[in-house]
Amino acid sequence: MSKIFEAVKKGAVTTVIAAAAGMILTASSVMAEEYNGRKVGVAFEIPESWMSNQIQLNVEEEKLDEDGHVVHFGVAMFGISDEQLANLESQYGEESQEYQEAMMYHFYNLVNVVGVENGVDLEEVVKNLVDLSDGAVEGLDTLGSSDNFTFYSVVSDENALPEHEACETEEIQAAVDAALADAEDVIESMSFKDPKPNGSEAGAQVSFETTDLDGNTITSDEIFSQNKVTLVNFWFSNCPYCIDELPELEELNHRLQEKGCGVVGITIDALDDESIAANKAVLAENGVTYLNLIATEEIKDQLVCQGYPNSYLIDQNGNIVGERIVGNIGAGYEEAVDNALAAAEGSTSEGINMIAQRAGLVYGKAGSDNIITYAKKAAADPFKVVVKDEEGNPVEGAMIQFCSERMCMLQPSGPDGTVTFDRDSLEDCKVHVLKQPEGFAADKEEYEAKGSETELEIVLKK
Repeated sequence: MSKIFEAVKKGAVTTVIAAAAGMILTASSVMAEEYNGRKVGVAFEIPESWMSNQIQLNVEEEKLDEDGHVVHFGVAMFGISDEQLANLESQYGEESQEYQEAMMYHFYNLVNVVGVENGVDLEEVVKNLVDLSDGAVEGLDTLGSSDNFTFYSVVSDENALPEHEACETEEIQAAVDAALADAEDVIESMSFKDPKPNGSEAGAQVSFETTDLDGNTITSDEIFSQNKVTLVNFWFSNCPYCIDELPELEELNHRLQEKGCGVVGITIDALDDESIAANKAVLAENGVTYLNLIATEEIKDQLVCQGYPNSYLIDQNGNIVGERIVGNIGAGYEEAVDNALAAAEGSTSEGINMIAQRAGLVYGKAGSDNIITYAKKAAADPFKVVVKDEEGNPVEGAMIQFCSERMCMLQPSGPDGTVTFDRDSLEDCKVHVLKQPEGFAADKEEYEAKGSETELEIVLKK
């Protein structure tokens, strides 16, 4: 059972929503400001207040039945500092009832949504929610629908919440108040698609059709059926870490072919003839001969990426093996393939998940009872890039690249000219304008995002 539903049983949650969610809250496939919960079918704009490192967010994703006919998505917040949290853990121990009760006084529910497949008995769903909450749930309010699902906010007894303790500092209290104030806007901004409860989890099946860089149609079955295990590597032509590993992946592909495995690349920035030519040039310069495909929305829906390079292991039947790998892990790729291959042949159950965890590269892990939990606690404040013209007006649609020492993130500036990137450390990063909107001159400058700073302004010239 998820922590949120445990909280419901204690009378601590005032709203519940069931849907089928996707990734860590502050990141879509490229750490964008829109949350795309493909597993839950929920998408919404992430308010800046939710990205503060003064609060800790917990995202819960789960199927409420074995087949995913009813799904749940919730975002909870703890208004508590690292030091205060450490004191509670030291005093009570994380598994103790006293610790759980103490934490509940710092617990705030931000969003909870329920997605119910058409044809499912809604009265039965409500009854089960009421039973789970010991009567705290009072009913459902319709939020919206997709082709085959309807999404609801669960109305609960507001008097069931415990009285909150005062936040440790005024700064934390301000962050809590701002996050709570923005929750209603989040719900109003939600859009819905049919959930994919198995999403990019280990065991989920991948199926797609796309083209290679020469325009030839390729199906996933054609690729995966040829290999016992396929390493699928996502990259783009302006990502230095992606390019650095291309020669290594070419050598790896030759070694893997001797084992009945292989490497396939998927580029995310082959959008037109010019960019396709640029991708081909990068591959040629680095001696890459293995197959490279063009990313489609169908592929991105099934293989969610979080920074680049980003890799998945797929077995011969098109099933994901283990968790995604973010960043270049060098020799770890072959070790991961070997373990996945051994797991597929039944000699070990370790697979890539353990390898990636040891490398510190897994951004989420499966919990019990079909629940995936992502706990968001930023190590550093998000970094904002503000793009303006020479007159100080915001510039929308500038493609900004943000590179740390390990990976690159990529996203366009929004209507207000801003782009926000999540950071996991205070290291200095490099920022480039990869593409400017029509009417603006190319900007070839390399900007430095200092670890101690939180904002950079870029002025584009006409």
